[in-house]
Amino acid sequence: MLSLEELKEISEMPLEDEVSLKTITEFYEKYISNRIYELELEDETILHFQIENRHLPHLLALNKFLDRKKSHNNFRLNSSKQLTKDIGFNNLKNGHIKIEDLKTVNGTTKKYKDYKKRILYFPFTYQLLRKSVFVSYDILLAERKTTIKGNYLFANDVGKNKLHFFFINDSYDHHVETTTVPITFIEENINDFTYTSKQTKLKINKIIIKDITTRETLEEYNFVECSESIIRKEGQDILLDSIQPKAIENVGQVVEDKTGILKD
Repeated sequence: MLSLEELKEISEMPLEDEVSLKTITEFYEKYISNRIYELELEDETILHFQIENRHLPHLLALNKFLDRKKSHNNFRLNSSKQLTKDIGFNNLKNGHIKIEDLKTVNGTTKKYKDYKKRILYFPFTYQLLRKSVFVSYDILLAERKTTIKGNYLFANDVGKNKLHFFFINDSYDHHVETTTVPITFIEENINDFTYTSKQTKLKINKIIIKDITTRETLEEYNFVECSESIIRKEGQDILLDSIQPKAIENVGQVVEDKTGILKD
């Protein structure tokens, strides 16, 4: 089983015996959720992305695993309330819903096969939020007809797949000005379709990641035109060959990535 630290640096989709729904949930809560991601664009526009625990069940498509016959051995899969928002999150965190449960919904493995990659690739969202292509998304510009709505999209290629992390402006959340929240996470075969095509790519100058409650800065990335990467620790500048999220978190200080890694 992969550790939470190892999940931050994966380079390929984990196998089923390397990750569990409980582990994914613990990883999400510790390194992705309960945070505000403040993005400063090249034109100095500021975007606020907010991620909470309650978003996870939908991002994992847990709601798709409702047993229509209401005869699943795990009673939680017989009730939509058990699969959504905070209740769904707690069921995942407490290990009450396992991958093995998902394989027998409606007495077949079909549903799990449909969403298997989405679930196993999900830990990559950590990397997508820090190092990926970022675009302004318009459903009307999508290459093919789709029902996926959103306003912004983080995307990256992993092997033969392209991962997409969609965010949408949420008028119901007012913790910060113009809050944008995650709406879905999907993967597509890289040769079949990409949601980034025909969309407007945006350059990010700075990312500040804050605790959602205290507003304490947890991580800070600066992306500027230069050939160096510098990490500030205890008042001293230390030159790095490349930025690694692990190093950023360990020092808890400002990190400047001067390689432009968010460019396509």
